[in-house]
Amino acid sequence: RYMNSCVSVGLIVNTCLRRVYLDAPTFQWDPFVLTACLLCAPALVTHVIPGLAMYAWVHACILALWFPLCWVIRRLESRVFNTMNFFSIAFRVIMRLGMTFVVTLMLQSSYNYAVLFYSRYDELGYMGILQYEWESRRWGCLIEIVYESIANVLQFVSAFA
Repeated sequence: RYMNSCVSVGLIVNTCLRRVYLDAPTFQWDPFVLTACLLCAPALVTHVIPGLAMYAWVHACILALWFPLCWVIRRLESRVFNTMNFFSIAFRVIMRLGMTFVVTLMLQSSYNYAVLFYSRYDELGYMGILQYEWESRRWGCLIEIVYESIANVLQFVSAFA
């Protein structure tokens, strides 16, 4: 439930990607990463890690497409978008949003796969879980999430007005 709300996933993803964007060493002490992992430890241990292991081939396919794209994007960034003009900044922002989206998608999908595996494996089977999760995605749900996000942002902003 907590992982599915994207708050915890966003916390882990943003703290880990922060290290990438700052070009910090991977295994250096970072209280932000430690705090994010401790807050999400139960969900990580019981759902995300098992979901990654059970459906590793799904994530491997995503990464097989994503890594070459990132390589091309990095080449473009170093050769074309190496100045601080509007297009370079917009390019970097879009690239970082894309990275955040892919990593969040993988973590949240792993969580969802594990929930379905634990609760409905007997009914759905291994591949049926993927089909059920795919068919559960609806435009109405997406629109509702966007609506709630906008309402939350407006409520947050109005607290300071």
